[in-house]
Parts: sequence; structure tokens; C-alpha cells
Amino acid sequence: MTSPIHDTRNRRILIVDDTRAIHDDFRKILCADLRPPDALDNLRATLFGASGRAPEAVRFVIESAFQGEEAAAKVKAALDAAEPYAMAFVDMRMPPGWDGLETIEHLWRLDPRLEIVICTAYSDHSWEGILQRLGRTDQLLLLKKPFDNTEVSQLACALTEKWHLARKADRHLSDLEAEVKRRTGELATKATQLEREMADRNLAQDRLRYSATHDALTGLPNRVAFLEALSAEVSRSEGPECESNFAVLFLDMDNFKTINDSLGHGSGDELLVLAAGRLTEALATFPGGTMLARLGGDEFVILLKSVRSVADAEAAADGVRQEFQRPFGVSNQEVAASMSIGIAMGDSRKNADTLLRNADTAMYRAKLAGKARFAVFDEVMHAEVSRRLELENSLRVALERGQFVIEYQPIVFIDTARIRGFEALVRWSHPARGLLGPAEFIPVAEEIGMIVPLGRWVMETACRQIHQWNLSVPSDQPLSISVNISRRQLREPQFVADVAQLLADTGLPERLLHLEITESAIMEDVEVMIGVMQRLRDLGVAVEMDDFGTGHSSLSCLHQFPLDTLKIDRSFIATMGTDRKYAAIVQAIVTLADTLGMKVLAEGIETPDQLRQLLALKCHYGQGFLFSPPVSASNVPAMLRTNLQFSKAA
Repeated sequence: MTSPIHDTRNRRILIVDDTRAIHDDFRKILCADLRPPDALDNLRATLFGASGRAPEAVRFVIESAFQGEEAAAKVKAALDAAEPYAMAFVDMRMPPGWDGLETIEHLWRLDPRLEIVICTAYSDHSWEGILQRLGRTDQLLLLKKPFDNTEVSQLACALTEKWHLARKADRHLSDLEAEVKRRTGELATKATQLEREMADRNLAQDRLRYSATHDALTGLPNRVAFLEALSAEVSRSEGPECESNFAVLFLDMDNFKTINDSLGHGSGDELLVLAAGRLTEALATFPGGTMLARLGGDEFVILLKSVRSVADAEAAADGVRQEFQRPFGVSNQEVAASMSIGIAMGDSRKNADTLLRNADTAMYRAKLAGKARFAVFDEVMHAEVSRRLELENSLRVALERGQFVIEYQPIVFIDTARIRGFEALVRWSHPARGLLGPAEFIPVAEEIGMIVPLGRWVMETACRQIHQWNLSVPSDQPLSISVNISRRQLREPQFVADVAQLLADTGLPERLLHLEITESAIMEDVEVMIGVMQRLRDLGVAVEMDDFGTGHSSLSCLHQFPLDTLKIDRSFIATMGTDRKYAAIVQAIVTLADTLGMKVLAEGIETPDQLRQLLALKCHYGQGFLFSPPVSASNVPAMLRTNLQFSKAA
């Protein structure tokens, strides 16, 4: 890729990393048309006046090196060709050759002007150790993996611009020095001009440094600046004269993605700016020094420089939490946006990266505990969260590795005891923990967004399977398949269209697909859910309310729901034999369903007495261990070939 004609700046960047995928990530970020950050536009206007127009887009020339030795060779070749690199992103770990620090030492021996960003996901070296070894700070910044796209583009724009301005200043300074020697009579005037030029250069470097260490959206310090301040606080706490402790608060906005997706990214940015302002106000009354920074996305972090105990840190966190109980005015509407907060107390034995990670771990625990609260880090928490993170990481790759399986539980006609169809129940064949039921991983899949691709896979697999069984074991009543649908799937704009396409791809008739939606999911947003359910029924798909009776549905509005079946929760079936009130409730549900033109399915039938009661109540369908537990797909054909019947009197 070549630079546009109107941009003559050196935009040559060298990526030094032993992982090819990282190179691809940098290219995706930097090879797109980029507008320079506002800070650079302001700087350009300051330096060159209002007439100095910025280029329409920044285009970078990206080259790759996969080891330190290769990087040194490329830098030397670039210098020999009079086409030096402006900057380099250097990975810290690159086995088996030089590591990041050794690579940087070689690169600076070849080209002392090269701007460098260290990229690392680890803390093998403290920032103080890095600076002590390399002995310079004005051409070195730190970028933590996984990196934020905006942070990468800001660094690239800022540092290549810094390289350009520094070279321009150097050339101009050389010209001035020659002029001073040639015209000694004008020494005083030229000296004044030189001082002015140097002051302008220092001002430009200060502004570029600000751009590289501050968040463009909120104006707050960014991760780089925060880690520098935190490292300094760790060093200060080691001194014998230190009389106070410090604390790190890691903040994450609850449900920000939902707000951002529903209102748009512009409104999301507006909310982040308002949140930054409210945090600044909340910290204004805290005794002792503080520092607020934005790490990226909806994550903020606070350094409390003077706390006597964990109670002080908790008081500060609670003050922030209460501030976020008030709604925000965003896009002419009120938006609720609470904060989950993790607290890590200062410890001179731990470096800045470790303390930040500990606060992040505590925040994660607070979010798991129900959001809008705070938690203090301890080692037990670290172990628990590590297990949860391991589960999340394994879950992210389980689908592509084919670790999910589906079991099928028959649904029968209560009066004839013949199989009507099956419910598809997903299981995770975990490589270390064995077969896991949905309760152990579905809530996690919901939280991390895996439920949408997983749900799509379950529906497609189950539809293909039931269609195959209907072809191989034909009957006068084709088998249906019931699939559980999450609230996250229902909120996907293309969900109904995806279902239609899936039915076309699998060849399954629409009426044979039954989608089960929990009562709580329907009642969360009634108007939206009614619309989705109606479009599904218009498509020809049957819609069933799962776990009926356990949520908060109103009988007065049940008639508005476009439903085919009410599925009575197993808790009612389990107790109706011993508690006549539950039997009365089940009878009422059957009567209500008949009145509304719906069918009733009782799940969790385990005893003959329960079956006899449901027969007497004229319940339509049944499901439970009395008939069959969930079975693997390989066991279903034999069940169908024997035309399995379940005795009413069993």
C-alpha cells in the first residue's frame, strides 16, 4: 500500500512479532482509512495556522518481521535505502530469538530516531526495569495485549507525526546553526529565533506526548499514563517514610454493550463522556490524591493515593456506586448505567500490572455477584475467577472444535402415550470435566455472547436430525422438534429471517419446529417479544412458553401472546400429588389453555400417579423420566422402530 500523494509524511511502520495473526490484526486496524485524532488536528492548526489543512486520511506502509534479528536487518536495509521506519510495534516475547528488550537495543543502535511501542500481555519486566535497561523514555511507550483498536490507531498517528515533526525540527535547527556560523553579526537575533524554534519543538513534543497518553474521547489519562502513575506509587510505598497506603479501583459499566447496540455508538460515546464527568465529580470530595483514567471501551480505573485501610477504599467505591444510581440523560432519554467495581489494596511486593489485574479480577467477581456493587480482591477470589475465565476461554472454542452434542427427550401424547416429537437438549463434552449439562455453561454463554452461534448450531443440527428421522421412519404423524431459545437470540434483528433460512436449508416443514421461550424472557419486554412471536407464527413455526408458572406473567395479558403451547414447570408436577393446591393450579392452567385455544405440556413426569392425575385433568402432552430420559441421537431410531408406547397404567 502506498501513501496518498497529498501526505508526504513518513508513515512507515514495522511490526515485530512472532505470531502471524498479530500482524494481520495490525494491518486490519492500520490499513483502513483513518482520520487523525482531534488532538493532531488541533496540533496542526497550532503549528501551521488555520490554513494548514490535514490530509483527508492517514495511510500507513506496514512491514513485518517475525524475529528480532529479522527486524534489525529490515531497519538497516531501510536506512541504507534512505527510507527509514518512523516507528515499530515490538512484541516482548519472541522465542527462540531475541526478546523484545534485546531487539529494541539492536534497533536503536541502528536507528536512534526510531519510535517504539512495546506490545506485551505479560509482566516479565517491570516498567521501571525496562526504563533502567534502555535508558530512555521519550521514544518508548507500552501497549498491553489484548490491545484496543482505537489505542493502536492513536499511537500510530501520534508517533509517526512525532517522528515527522522531530525530523523537520532537526533539519530546521541545523539550518539555523549554519546561519549562526555564517552570520555572526546576527548572532543575537538568530539565538532568539533558535530559542523560539526549540520552544515550539518542545511544545509540539509535549502535545504529542499528551495525545499518546490520554484518551481522545474523554480527555482522561489512558492505560499508559495510569500504569506509569501506579508504578510510581508502588515505588513510593516502598520508602520508610511512607505513612499511608494506596488502592486501585477497577470500574466496568454494566450492560454497556446493550445500551451501545440499542441507542447507537454515538449515544454510547456520549454516555462514556458523561460517566467520566460524574466520576470526576465523585472523586473531588475524596481526601487525598486521586487519579482517574479510561482504559478503553467502558472500563475506567481509579488510583487512590492515600487510604488508611480497606474501609476507606470501600467508602470511595460505594460513593461511586451511589453516583451511578442516578440515570443519565442520553439522546433525549433517561439511561440507567450502573458500575461494577473491583478493589485491590496497594502492595509494594506487587508491580503495577499485577495490581491492575487483581482489581480487574475483583470487578469480575462483583459483576458475577449481581452487578452494581463492589468486591475486594483476595487470593481465593483469584482462584475462583481463574476457573471461571478458564471455562469462558474453553467455551469460546468448544463450538469450532465440535465439543457440543445434542440429546433428545421424547414428548408424548398423554392420552395415547405415543411419541409426538422430541426436545433437543444440548450438552458440552468438556475435554477435562466430561459431559456438562446446560445449567453449567448456558448462563456463561449468555454473558459472553456465545449463546447466539451455539443456539443457531443446536437449531440447525436438531432440524436436520428430525427431518432425517421422519424420512427414515415415516408415520402418519411426522415428528416435531422443540428447541429452547434464549432472550439474547430473540433480540437479534435477523432472528426470524435466520429461522426461515434454516428451515429452507434443512428441508424441515415449518409446523414441525417448536421454539420454547421462557416465561421470564417474554415478560422482560412484552411488546418486543409479542412482535417476534407473531412473526414466527406467521412463518408457520409453533411457539411454546417454557417454565410457565415460575415467572411473572400476568393472566390478564396472556391472551395477547401468540402461543401454541404452555409448558408447565416440573415443580408443579412434582408437588401436585402431595399438595392439592398445586393440582388445582395445574387444572386451572389446562382450563385456561383450552379457553385460549392453546395446548398444555407437562414436563418432569416421573411417577405413574402423576401420569394418572394428568390424564384425569386432560393434559395434552407429557415429558419426563417416566417415559424416557434424554438419549443420544443414535438411540432414537430403535425407539421409533419399535413404535414405543408408554402404558397409561404404568
